[in-house]
Amino acid sequence: MMLVTMASGFLGNAVCAELLARGRAVAVLVRTPGSEPPGTIPVVGDLTDPAAINAAVRFAAQDLRHPGGSSLSVTAPTCGTSCT
Repeated sequence: MMLVTMASGFLGNAVCAELLARGRAVAVLVRTPGSEPPGTIPVVGDLTDPAAINAAVRFAAQDLRHPGGSSLSVTAPTCGTSCT
């Protein structure tokens, strides 16, 4: 699954459309529920909120698999004081 931020804008919307056309599942981080592009999976949050970013990354990463078929263990990066 791909995670796209700023998906409700012109460029983000085009990126989502292309990913969907290529058969990818797309999660989007949106501030306003309902503003996500059609066919995407919304994750409500804001880029200024480290917890929201972590939640969005964890949500998108839950679908990662390696070629052997088993799930990968993914630890989302945490944001320290450098993110403020």
